[in-house]
Amino acid sequence: MWRIHRVKPLILTVLIIMINLQLQAQEIKTEAPFVPLSAEVLAQGGAFISRAQGFQALFYNPAAFATEEETYTAPFISGWCYSDPEVLKEVLGQTVSRGGGIPGMGDRFAEHLSDSGLGVGTALGMGYVGKHIGLGGLLVLDSYLYGQNETEYQGHITASLGLVGGYAYPIDMGNATLTVGGTVKILLRVNSLIDPALSPDVCKGLFWSEDLFSVLNNYPAVYGFGIGGDIGLLLEVGSFNCALVLRDVLATRFFYREDTVGDIQGSVVSGHGLPQGSLVEDTYQIPMQVDIGVAFHPDLGALSEYIDPLIQLECSDIISVIEHKKSFLTLFRLGAEVVVCKTIALRGGINQGHLSYGAGLQLGFFEFNLALFAFELGQDVGEEPMAGLAFDILFNF
Repeated sequence: MWRIHRVKPLILTVLIIMINLQLQAQEIKTEAPFVPLSAEVLAQGGAFISRAQGFQALFYNPAAFATEEETYTAPFISGWCYSDPEVLKEVLGQTVSRGGGIPGMGDRFAEHLSDSGLGVGTALGMGYVGKHIGLGGLLVLDSYLYGQNETEYQGHITASLGLVGGYAYPIDMGNATLTVGGTVKILLRVNSLIDPALSPDVCKGLFWSEDLFSVLNNYPAVYGFGIGGDIGLLLEVGSFNCALVLRDVLATRFFYREDTVGDIQGSVVSGHGLPQGSLVEDTYQIPMQVDIGVAFHPDLGALSEYIDPLIQLECSDIISVIEHKKSFLTLFRLGAEVVVCKTIALRGGINQGHLSYGAGLQLGFFEFNLALFAFELGQDVGEEPMAGLAFDILFNF
């Protein structure tokens, strides 16, 4: 029998989430979710909630904490680039060399920025998952720039630091197991929105400057804390898993102040913490996201030591698709993975109508994942595609 006193942590999660009931404000501005772009997930078309595990479970489905297998990850390192692979190769090559120009590079940047934007990001974290508990911390740095020309470029440069903790409780239903999980996350975020009037300097600084902060010193930025939570359900029936995840339930609201990037940096470096700044009247929040998914993981018996297949199908961000009247095809993520000899993982998927693929390597406690991926920013498939490259490095103990 499922007794109430056993799910007190989940009740606490819900109570904390209720803090995010929105106050009246002049305008609601959407913030990006607190999730690292994982190569393991992206290579499978973004489908993951039905078979979430390890460190990634902290951000994709807290119900996956209910496992007897303990995983301590330190560190988790990931990096990604929003770009066509050929453009990415040129950008990285020139960034490393820091010298000379590539003929036509300006034109290549302008062309790609007007098509689907250009940006880079990285994440560093550590965490523990197992025995019904999930705990972790993550730092995410992300930047994104888009526009038709140098006088119209806009985007953001964002730094987010978060602590995540949660609990999962399994309910035995005879031939099936239903697990309920929840997380609470405390976030600190600094977000500098690129002003088109000043963006030529930022565009140059992002890729060529030795000191990006010197380029951004006079830029305004909002900064502050937010608190939110996720709820996940996982139903396991034989070789099938079904999942429902509510991310940022009731929306994760940030309580922001505003100052310049230079003042924020100077105050933190000098040991005085965040500056007083000025209050921000607008409401900044991460909107709630609803995902459902199903996975098929056949038990091949002794053969699974040599080949271990997995197929996942997911409908993601259902609320956003309905609210913004997007094509229903943008809901779907389909992913597949085949692990060979418990060492090499071959992955492929379809994310909102766009192909993705990648591979992973696991040697003892070391894990490396790589993905080429694409997803849709437009209202319909093919309207505004975004392509990219991502990698993960994990040390799991």
